[in-house]
Parts: sequence; structure tokens; C-alpha cells
Amino acid sequence: MGIFQSFQPLLQSETHEKTPPAKQRSRLSPRQASKIKQRDVSAQKRVIAAQQRKKTALVYEMHRTIFQHFPHLLDWMRQVDDRRKKASDYELAAHLTACLALFLFKSESRNQYNHYRGDAQFAENYQRLFGFAMPHGDSVHNVMAQLNEDQIEHLKHQMVQVLLRRKTFHGSRYRGKWFLVAVDASGVGSYAHQRDAQCLHRTSKTGKITYFHTVLEARLVTAGGFSVSIASQ
Repeated sequence: MGIFQSFQPLLQSETHEKTPPAKQRSRLSPRQASKIKQRDVSAQKRVIAAQQRKKTALVYEMHRTIFQHFPHLLDWMRQVDDRRKKASDYELAAHLTACLALFLFKSESRNQYNHYRGDAQFAENYQRLFGFAMPHGDSVHNVMAQLNEDQIEHLKHQMVQVLLRRKTFHGSRYRGKWFLVAVDASGVGSYAHQRDAQCLHRTSKTGKITYFHTVLEARLVTAGGFSVSIASQ
């Protein structure tokens, strides 16, 4: 798998026989109704098992990618200044790793991340591989809001430098010489209320106000479809 290959969903849709509607079920014999119930329970178990395999594969793939290509990443994370004023059971590297997990697991919200966290088997595998437990999603958000953005950018630069030293993208250079860098401003979130002084806003024809954040991003891009962030503003 490629270094930045997205984790494709490993759970394929299950094909089930259609369950008869309630009125039709009422006309079934007890034996037929029992068979349908057993079939539904069996199908549900298959779905749950497939979801569990997907979760396990996600955390192992994340661990493999980090420690194969960025073996010093956790050490770099521990060099970031911890600005928390209160003691915590979680070290800063645990929150930064969880932030990666939010992205790599394609979590649409912190609640979805917390759903993974609440799975006992998943959480046990995560802790065994990374050496620390998964902090709560809200805690991850609060900690990230306190960090020095320049230090996070430096962390990203260290990772990009590793890839360049390994000549990971040299085969994709334009005319075999130049790296292509695309610079663009794009939205990174929209809200129904103004979250901070940096929020921009737009008003629809109906008068509805939407607040949003934007970021100016420079990315190394390749013909093969890779898009690697190298600087953010």
C-alpha cells in the first residue's frame, strides 16, 4: 500500500434475503417464523464481525504506516510544547496521535471517533500498538486548540523531509526535475454561529448566515494523485 493511501472501507455490503413484512409474517407457521428470525440474527452477526475486522485492520494499518515510514514520529511529537495547565492522564503524543486517527479513520465527527474508542477490543489493540490509550475526542479538540501552530507545522515539515530524503516522489517530478507545488485557499469548516474572530461569513438569498474558516495551503502534487501538505497558513 502507498504511504498516503486512504484506508478504503473493508466492510462490503452484506446481501440479505428480504424479510417478509409484518402482515405476511403473521401468516407464517411458527417454524417458518423461527427460521426467518435465525436468518436475521445470523446476518446481523456477520455484519458485526465484518465491522470488527474493519476496525482492527484500520488501527494496524495506521501503526504500520507510522512506524515503517516515520519511526521517530512519537519522539517528535513529545518535543512539542505542552500548554495544558492541568495534569492529565494522557501525554501530548497521545492527543496528537488521536488527531491523526480522526483523519485516517475518516471520522466525520468526534462522536464517531468516540464510538471507536468505546469499542473495548479496538481500544485494547490501539493501546497495545501505540503504548497509550485513546483520549476522548473532545479532549483532543481542546488540547489541539492550545498548541503552537508553528510547532505543528514544524512537525509536518519533518515528515515531508523524510519523504524527500527517501526520494519517495522523485519518480513523479515534472520532466524528471521539478516538484509540482499547488497553492490554494479552501474552506476547512462551516458553522451556524461565529466560533471566533477569524470566522468569515456569507449570507444566502434567504438571509441565512453561514460562518466558515479558510486555510491557505501549499501542497506537493503528483500525476499519480498524491497531494501532500507542505505548508499551511
